[in-house]
Amino acid sequence: MKGICSIQYVFEADGGVYPCDFYMLDDYHIGNINTDSMEEIDRNREGIGFIQQSVVLPEACQNCRWVRICRNGCRRNRVVSDAGNPGLNYFCKAYQEVYPYILPRMQELLR
Repeated sequence: MKGICSIQYVFEADGGVYPCDFYMLDDYHIGNINTDSMEEIDRNREGIGFIQQSVVLPEACQNCRWVRICRNGCRRNRVVSDAGNPGLNYFCKAYQEVYPYILPRMQELLR
């Protein structure tokens, strides 16, 4: 629910490096720990814009009551439009139903 990908790496047994365990796909291969330095791997991650792509929120999120909690969730659950733009989280409607139930309980825990 952070709404932005963090810097993390997934290493495969063959040394392949990926920016996320949900994106271990050829398009997201950012290096090999056996042959590339961490500096090169970092540059490759930045080069594909992996983290930057997760920052973009769809217009529907801008005025949503729950945007500060949800932040459109994990990018792997975002429905991508035909134009390749990030869409709403697949679970958006469910979040909108569950947050009103959860929020008072979380506030009570804070007290």
